[in-house]
Amino acid sequence: MLASRQPIARLAATSSERWWHRPRQLIRKMPTRVILSFVILAVIVVGAVFPMGFTSFDPNTPTFSARLTAPGDPTFVLGTDDLGRDLFSRVLYGGQASLVIGVFAASLGLVVGTAAGMVAGYFGGWLDHVIMYLVDVQLSLPFLLLAIAVALVFGNGLLVMVVIAGLATWPGYARLCRGLILSLREYEYVTAARSLGAGSGRIILQHLLPALVAPLLIFLTINMGRVILIESALSFLGIGIKPPTPSWGGMIDQGRSLLGVAWWVSTVPGVVLTLLTLAIGSIGDWLRDVLDPMLKTE
Repeated sequence: MLASRQPIARLAATSSERWWHRPRQLIRKMPTRVILSFVILAVIVVGAVFPMGFTSFDPNTPTFSARLTAPGDPTFVLGTDDLGRDLFSRVLYGGQASLVIGVFAASLGLVVGTAAGMVAGYFGGWLDHVIMYLVDVQLSLPFLLLAIAVALVFGNGLLVMVVIAGLATWPGYARLCRGLILSLREYEYVTAARSLGAGSGRIILQHLLPALVAPLLIFLTINMGRVILIESALSFLGIGIKPPTPSWGGMIDQGRSLLGVAWWVSTVPGVVLTLLTLAIGSIGDWLRDVLDPMLKTE
């Protein structure tokens, strides 16, 4: 019995080495654009998490004597909006909502979608049909109409935005996991574990889930940028974070009527949002190149 378990252990160790050891080697050859993306991401995250270390202005306190101050002012580096609120502090504090929603909503979609996809792919049958039917229903519904309906019923607080954004991403995880599990469950090491008496839960958690870590990590990284854009779009439409709490989408919406006289009110948060999503996307592409075993790297 112990001897029969050794091939399974070797296969598991080989699989672990494939997705973990190879990235450690390629990190040393990280492209310049990826290094720059990590720097941009780190700067934005640190600024959003510790805004008081970079500005002394309250993001919601107006200074009417400094209304629509252009960027470059010694006091207001990035300018002010139509109420005289410092844009630099509002961008920093506005990043908190975007990052919280991005992390938690993407994680919610990851957990729900992964669990649903693994159950559908491994057990098949009526469970597969029901779960994939729910996925098709979710994808067929216009997301904005669904988001508006949920926001009207439950409000538009931070928790509601996390749930709404999470609902938008779980079908992608479910489809990805289902497709991978359909092929992985027929592998020899899974068949051997089943013949040794391993239960379904143990096979899923110990033999199948580790093989999904790399593709799920890639998908999570790419989806995080999408979730942040979803939150900004909802705030831009007026169904996102409630004012006066700053958010990048809300700031862009508030400044669109001022583009002719104060372009910076919308442009500053728009540029930060663009840099963040580009950085996350670039890191996701790099992770795909590093972790995907189908991509040959010298």
